[in-house]
Amino acid sequence: MSVITDPMKIKQLRWNRPPKPKHKPKWRHTHTRGGPCSFQPCDHEAVVRGYCWGHYAQVRAGRPLKPLRIRKANRSCEIPGCNEPYEGLGYCRIHRRRFKEHGDPNYVDVYHGPIRGRMERKINKNGGLPVGREELGQCWLWLGAPHKGYGVIKYNKRDPAAHRVMWELERGPIPDDKELHHICEVTLCVNPAHLELLTRGEHIALHKAQRAD
Repeated sequence: MSVITDPMKIKQLRWNRPPKPKHKPKWRHTHTRGGPCSFQPCDHEAVVRGYCWGHYAQVRAGRPLKPLRIRKANRSCEIPGCNEPYEGLGYCRIHRRRFKEHGDPNYVDVYHGPIRGRMERKINKNGGLPVGREELGQCWLWLGAPHKGYGVIKYNKRDPAAHRVMWELERGPIPDDKELHHICEVTLCVNPAHLELLTRGEHIALHKAQRAD
């Protein structure tokens, strides 16, 4: 019997060698769908050997069977009457935040009361007289959060301008074709007496005239 010593021929024989058969498992999963899970408190469908996927994983890992955790998507807040999705600690996002900040998920601050009371808490009615328009009286300066020079407040799940909210509380709704103009030229002022209704074109023309002066 001749022995092949040429390395090129040895490589060629290795390349032409048939592939090894893949290893076959000794047993396969027996999927038996239908019926409830064999673990009595579980109401999921049985998919493998009489168990649902969650309890079958516990059996394969050799762990004692325990009830599965409820997923967030299928769980709601534990506060009676609240159907918001579960966030953590048994509560939804709002009640969880109240519990972590105040120790009580049902805590309600005065800030979350009627809108008029909330506005009064954040207004300084002695904000000073406007320069050049002292006859208008004191400005009501907004002490809350500003945005682009104007005060804003949480109202009806939005962040409307504070002076618009105050106008609607004192004078009524604003027409769709009208805008509010600050006569005192103090954008943080929410005094309805310092506001007037103008159309979009009138508002733009007035501001152009003020910049030209």
